[in-house]
Amino acid sequence: MVRYRPGEVVLQTATPAPGFNTEVDDAGPPEVAVEFESEEKKVEVSAKWLNGDLSVEVTESSHDD
Repeated sequence: MVRYRPGEVVLQTATPAPGFNTEVDDAGPPEVAVEFESEEKKVEVSAKWLNGDLSVEVTESSHDD
């Protein structure tokens, strides 16, 4: 969960699903980047302000890739 207001994003919590570990790359401000990783999969979540709007990006990859 993130808290945000114009120009600022701050990580509040990062709770992984069962079987996943969490690595916080950046807790903010001004942006947040968190990785959730299991034996099979990696999910990266980032949130930041881009051109005056909140931009949230989620990318998912398999360790088989």
